[in-house]
Amino acid sequence: MNKDEKTYFLIFTPRRTFLCKEALEREGVFAEVTLMNFNFDLMPLENDLLSMQLENVPRELYLDSDTSSLVSVAEAIQRMQLMYGHIPHIIGKGPAAKVISELFDAAHQNNKY
Repeated sequence: MNKDEKTYFLIFTPRRTFLCKEALEREGVFAEVTLMNFNFDLMPLENDLLSMQLENVPRELYLDSDTSSLVSVAEAIQRMQLMYGHIPHIIGKGPAAKVISELFDAAHQNNKY
């Protein structure tokens, strides 16, 4: 690597969105950067309590009708299963829980996790 050459990284948390990719392509820099996702979604609050700290979810879900943040919830459950094994009973309540369940089932059927 030439001393004048620079390597650029963009680290997305919790994940890269389609809009970000589209903006990078529009600006002509998509091929010039290395993209990475960094998930630190499950924060331990106690030894038996985890929180996702997703403060904008209520606004996104109920005011904007945007369910994209629920993908993070489904992925967090899937990562927990990868680390600790199959969770036999996952119980949720309401329409958001139904969306999470559908995302979870679709990823499981596609062998993503």
